[in-house]
Amino acid sequence: TTRAALSVDRIVKEAMSGVDSVAAGLSAGTLTKDAALARLREGLEKHPRCFGSTVSYKPFGFDPKRRLYSAYYTKTDGRVAFIQLDTVYDYTKPEYEWFGPALAGGPQWTSPYYDEAARTFMVTSSAPSYAVDPLTGSRSALGVVTVDISMDEIRRILESLDLGPSGFGALVSKKGQYLAHPNTELVLGRKTLAQAAAE
Repeated sequence: TTRAALSVDRIVKEAMSGVDSVAAGLSAGTLTKDAALARLREGLEKHPRCFGSTVSYKPFGFDPKRRLYSAYYTKTDGRVAFIQLDTVYDYTKPEYEWFGPALAGGPQWTSPYYDEAARTFMVTSSAPSYAVDPLTGSRSALGVVTVDISMDEIRRILESLDLGPSGFGALVSKKGQYLAHPNTELVLGRKTLAQAAAE
């Protein structure tokens, strides 16, 4: 169990460090938009457990003549593929937790969800990037940098545990919500340990 927890922790830290670094570089102006995309692609190639990564902008934040822009790299059959995510769905809608809440509230992880573009269940780490006014130094959120981890990867780690004939592994958030469980209905229903115990 300790080894599995460390494996999950390592995946999370690798994912977060890449996202934070690219978001900081965009905000500071030390990374161009193209260089940021190149870094995300390199990160996916380097870390086999990371599933996808994107740089997405608030409406008209990328180009005053273009409402949405989201460049997404994802792994397909072991290869990194590019998807123009804004042509697949409007990621600014409230149901897409990886964009709006991070843009407004800072770095965070989503609950597990089904991604239409990647066609898998995943969790996403998001960090906002900022536009800095050169005269006043004030910052305003411009976009979000993300990295995805497939829940299949987390499940593989949990299933590798030898917990005896009746034991199983599960993963919960700090609020007690199931992130991974052999009974996927608990995850999809966003049930907590307390709710499962009560039922």
